Amino acid sequence: MQKYSGIPEELKDRRIWMLWLNEQGTKIPYRTGGTRGSSTDPTAWTTFDSVCRQEDLYAGIAIAITHPYTGIDLDGCLDAHGLLADWAAAIVEEFRGVAYC
Repeated sequence: MQKYSGIPEELKDRRIWMLWLNEQGTKIPYRTGGTRGSSTDPTAWTTFDSVCRQEDLYAGIAIAITHPYTGIDLDGCLDAHGLLADWAAAIVEEFRGVAYC
């Protein structure tokens, strides 16, 4: 899938994927098939291909941050035009070349 071509194959190959919906301003994880998921329960996660087949029914896809990975969530980092705020750009720059962003 072209829009996800930047995601490393190492992540695509893992069973750590979920879908999500925005419910009252909160990203809620969902399993493929429509039931609520969990960011902490590995039995709720699935394959990259599975979430891509159902992504048009949800707000987006998500990844569970689990060993050996870590994550940084920069809420509110994009302006109305989708541009990265200066404060967030400085954080992203710190990880350039050593992390997937």
